[in-house]
Amino acid sequence: MIEELQNELLELRQRTADQPYSIVHRLKLAKAYRDLGYPDLGAGDAYKALILIDEVKDEGFEYHEEAVAAAVKDLEAGCQHQHDQCCCQDASKDTQTNDEAKAIEWAKSCWSRAA
Repeated sequence: MIEELQNELLELRQRTADQPYSIVHRLKLAKAYRDLGYPDLGAGDAYKALILIDEVKDEGFEYHEEAVAAAVKDLEAGCQHQHDQCCCQDASKDTQTNDEAKAIEWAKSCWSRAA
């Protein structure tokens, strides 16, 4: 069990360079650290997710465009992050809203709650 968690963490860490602005990726990293008994490291990635959420929500910030593009990419890939009180299932059924608006809404509700 521990070895599986370590392998998962290693894989996530290796993908971080390819997904530096991904909120979902940061949440997965935070969970992996927490599950291995490193809550302080998990808190660091959860905090990074919160910073990215702010970047998505507020236009004009330093990394807004990169964060929104990563959030849209996360949406297109589907919400694979499991967390309590998730609104992902309801939001994914909304076909009237464009991807950027969905990403902003998920950042405000679902992802901010998970972080």
